[in-house]
Amino acid sequence: QGNAARVVDVGVGEQQIVNIACMEGQAAVIHLVPALLQAAVDFLLARSLVPMLDATPDGKAVYSRLGFRETELINRWSRGSARAQPADLVSIDGHDSLDLAAFGADRSRLLNNLRSRPGALSFGTDTGYAIRREGRLFSQIGPVVAATGSDGHSLLAAMIDHSDMPLVIDVPTRLTATGGKLITAGFSVQRQFFRMARNKERGFGQQSLIYAIAGPEFA
Repeated sequence: QGNAARVVDVGVGEQQIVNIACMEGQAAVIHLVPALLQAAVDFLLARSLVPMLDATPDGKAVYSRLGFRETELINRWSRGSARAQPADLVSIDGHDSLDLAAFGADRSRLLNNLRSRPGALSFGTDTGYAIRREGRLFSQIGPVVAATGSDGHSLLAAMIDHSDMPLVIDVPTRLTATGGKLITAGFSVQRQFFRMARNKERGFGQQSLIYAIAGPEFA
């Protein structure tokens, strides 16, 4: 369809995240998204994969009619620039097994890609890790994966304290204590989106281990 839209998918294991980017305004969204999405869904189902996507509140109704079900509600938190503080944390690598348990599939190639980007920052403990990557307007913290709430919050706090640039963090709304800590750190909710899976009402893996997702373009 020319430059009107494009489809990008990022997937590992049994699950596949579908991204559809429209570049020519609302008319393109209305007319192209259902057809593009159905084509992507058919492609993935033919390969025995579970299509997943992230939807705005307005888009949720469109995707629900195509068989997608909400698995998680995500808040995008944002904060402006701030003075960075020294991070009192020694980074430990080697969290593939923890992330596999949390996400439900091997995404080590994706995590290595995020860690190796210019300006990226990664912290790790014996029981968790956090990654920050740079963007054009904001740097994004995520994923943050940890075995306990205290370790997840410590990783988040260290990453925030070590960052002087504007930040965004995508956090499941079920993590009310995490939201409270973000408010204390000067964050506010920018917007919400729904993580959805086709004909499936919960995500893969142990979602209780995830304190921030990688972002809607990933997982």
